[in-house]
Amino acid sequence: MCLWSYLEKFLGFIVRQRGIEIEQAKIDAILKMPEPRNIHELKSLQGKLAYLRRFISNLAGRCQPFSRLMKKEVPFEWGSL
Repeated sequence: MCLWSYLEKFLGFIVRQRGIEIEQAKIDAILKMPEPRNIHELKSLQGKLAYLRRFISNLAGRCQPFSRLMKKEVPFEWGSL
């Protein structure tokens, strides 16, 4: 019997014979998050996205607009992205 003939959950990922996948519940949780209202919530979102970075192409480029909101002299306005 092959050890990889079944799925195994490991650190929130689903490991199968064909590769590693992310649990749908984790994706849904991020999609259902409210828009960040401050820098703390934005950092929380960035952390969740970083956890999924292997599944999101060009994550650094896609998150680049966040860096402007992280500056102290810039007022936090999520809709301005």
